[in-house]
Amino acid sequence: VVTLDPDTLEFVREIPGIGPASWSPDGRRIATSDAQALVCVRDARSLAEVARFGEREFLEELRWDPQGRRLAACSKRMV
Repeated sequence: VVTLDPDTLEFVREIPGIGPASWSPDGRRIATSDAQALVCVRDARSLAEVARFGEREFLEELRWDPQGRRLAACSKRMV
């Protein structure tokens, strides 16, 4: 996942993860997933890991609830 400056579209940083990614509604966290179906939630500024959990199969989508308190991880067969 690559982040760009919204005004200049210049590269800011690369965030590890090869699957879906989702920014929290307040922009303070970003969730990414990898090929091993691990989900990593990071602080958006420092990229420090704040949570990690695993799923059983490759994830198709990550989505935060509107308040940013819960994260849904969806594959082809589960939510």
